[in-house]
Parts: sequence; structure tokens; C-alpha cells
Amino acid sequence: MMQALIFSDSHGDSARLREALLRHPSAAAVFHLGDGAREAETVPALLPTAAFFAVRGNCDMLCALPYVRLENCGGCRILMTHGHLYHVKSSLVTLRDAAEEQKADIVLFGHTHTPFESYEDGRRFFNPGALRDGRYGLLDITDRGVLLQHMRL
Repeated sequence: MMQALIFSDSHGDSARLREALLRHPSAAAVFHLGDGAREAETVPALLPTAAFFAVRGNCDMLCALPYVRLENCGGCRILMTHGHLYHVKSSLVTLRDAAEEQKADIVLFGHTHTPFESYEDGRRFFNPGALRDGRYGLLDITDRGVLLQHMRL
């Protein structure tokens, strides 16, 4: 079993990031989906045993992180992006196309600040909502399947 934390749009709220990390000390991975690159840099120190993956968002200035990443975790291909380059506030069409092209099993995105989950054509799309609003996500990958949950602080 692999458990991962999913964050987006922390917008400088390092206290909420820390609180969520402390609630899940056994998480094997942490995904940060942008607009909080500065505080996301603290994740490896706060949860040193977890794999850490991050992308930059539209508010992450002077940041060297990529806009998009594709990672293999727990046997799943996970496409992660902030979402602004895919215009997720108006439609998921462009993001769906990218997920199909990359053969992603799970697509993680943020930007809208609104929690979202759907299952389409064998793919899971998940937006944890904004950590600044106390929202984050939990991903469990087990032999029995994948579970994505919206969480609140």
C-alpha cells in the first residue's frame, strides 16, 4: 500500500502545510500542484521519508520547477500540473487530451481552488482544492485499487 498527500494553492500558508503533513507522518509521497513553491520547499525537511514531487503554478515566480510532471508511483502513471496552462477553470478538454497522450492513470491538478473528482475513460481526475482554504487530498494505492479522498484541516 502507498499513501500520498496532495496539495495545491497553499499561497504562502506554511502553517497549514505543516499541519497536514503532521497529520499523516507515514505518507510515502507528497505531491504539490503549484502556487506555493516557496513553502513546498519545506516538505522534505518536515517529512524526510516521503518522495516529494512538485510543479509550479501561475503565481510561482522565479521558480525552476516544471509546469508538468509524469511520475510512476505505486504502479500508477500520475500526471501532475497546476492546471492554468490547460485552462482548467473553463474546461477539462485540454487536460483530458494531455492525460490520454501521456497514458496517465491519475491526473492531479489545482488552480481552481475547488475540490473536484471524476473518473473518465479509465482515468481519475482529482483537484484537492486550495490548501489555503484548509483543503487537501489523500491518495491510497493498494492491491485492491485506488482511493482518492478530499480532506479538510
